[in-house]
Amino acid sequence: MKDNILSSAAILAATLMFHVAASAQAFDIVRLNPAGPGLQVSAGLIGLQSREFAGGSRNEARAVPVLDAQWSNGWFAGTTNGVGINLSRTPGLAYGVRLTADLGRKASDSIELRGLGDVDAAVEVGGFANWRVTDSLSLVSSIRYGSGNDKNGLVAHLGASHRLALAPDWSLGTQLAISVANKEAMRSYFGVSAAQSAASGRTAYSPSAGMRDARFSMTLLHRWSPQVNLMLGASYTRLLGDAADSPVVRDKAYPSFVGGVTYSF
Repeated sequence: MKDNILSSAAILAATLMFHVAASAQAFDIVRLNPAGPGLQVSAGLIGLQSREFAGGSRNEARAVPVLDAQWSNGWFAGTTNGVGINLSRTPGLAYGVRLTADLGRKASDSIELRGLGDVDAAVEVGGFANWRVTDSLSLVSSIRYGSGNDKNGLVAHLGASHRLALAPDWSLGTQLAISVANKEAMRSYFGVSAAQSAASGRTAYSPSAGMRDARFSMTLLHRWSPQVNLMLGASYTRLLGDAADSPVVRDKAYPSFVGGVTYSF
């Protein structure tokens, strides 16, 4: 059972990479291994291909290092989960608070963002709650506050993930997730102010709070050894509501691809 749970955690961690590439937001869901003695560390390298920004039409490829640490007392820190603490002592249930980062968006990252200016990186505060319903099914959620131009954007995520054992060392993970954002977060990434309209030539646009996107991911995981996991996956993101209708958006739906290796010790 422990191997099943660890494989599920690795699949959940892989899905983070899609959202790093597909949007300016990361740290959407907390992914933790079962509590063990002492310190657990995972390091790796992930290769990505996705859009330059959420709603863009141009692809880009990049390599992203992964480094995460988790302590037996509930504390965790790293590139996947941010810095926080799991307050639960109930197996299969995790909840707590954490600090993360909104990675922002640079207008120089894409010719399609010309005239829109930058969205600065920001520190976020938030909470999370995950429930492992069975060895193969998990429900995950989080909320983060502090993103966007005025540092008062709020984004909430809700998802469900499933793991299917294909062979002793092979697993297939699927995840369906939705994101909801307040008007400040929506306007930072999908709005066009009067000044931005004049600079970019796009129509002024002021989106409201609501559903931001829905995502479906599939990840194939191979347990090469007790410490090494290899992963390969694909994800499909669909912008929703006012985000989809933004003049910043070129493609409302787009795929992302990921592959990589992680080592745990």
